[in-house]
Amino acid sequence: MATLSKLVQRCVTRLGMAGGTGVQVYAEDILAEMVQARFDEMFESMWWEDYMDQQTVALVAGGCTGLDVKTLWNLKRFTDIKHVYYMTNLYPLKLIPGRTNPEHYNKPDTTPYYLSPKNSMEVFCVKPNGVIGETITVVFRARPDDFLPDDDIKMDSQALIYGTCYDYLADDASNPIAIEKFRNFYNERLEQLNSSRNEQDIDLMPPTSGIDEWHEY
Repeated sequence: MATLSKLVQRCVTRLGMAGGTGVQVYAEDILAEMVQARFDEMFESMWWEDYMDQQTVALVAGGCTGLDVKTLWNLKRFTDIKHVYYMTNLYPLKLIPGRTNPEHYNKPDTTPYYLSPKNSMEVFCVKPNGVIGETITVVFRARPDDFLPDDDIKMDSQALIYGTCYDYLADDASNPIAIEKFRNFYNERLEQLNSSRNEQDIDLMPPTSGIDEWHEY
């Protein structure tokens, strides 16, 4: 983990070691923008544990939370939601099918089965609407605001540096060998990170905790 300014300086150092590039002081703003862009790309490519969060909240009318989750939780996009669980159910709600009319399931006091996007501060709601006061647990990635120079970036520094240097060199286009080298470094580092995330034991037969109720209307 490193700050944005430190990552930029490390990129300048690495680029300065690559012959044929013209890295100068004025390029630091460009590199900072490239680090941010590379972070955004990596952020959406995997469920990074350092940016995962979990919140349990009571339902209000309409199957919603009644909260500005964009501000309170940094849950800024529907696609940042990994799972939503109703009460103590073991398995998450399903995404509502694209051709399904959400209003068909706009029913209070009925067990939720689907998760539906909501274009508002609440980001999502559940369908049917559930029981007011009962809880849902939301597992999601908390998306940070764009980084300032002294902000820590909780993402693998090497991957960010390799990806940023590759982007800069690709725009500069003066050293094809260095471009290919950093591209390979970046892809190899992502593979390493992805492999390391899969080393934990996964329970293939988790214990059940009762039967989820669902009534079709």
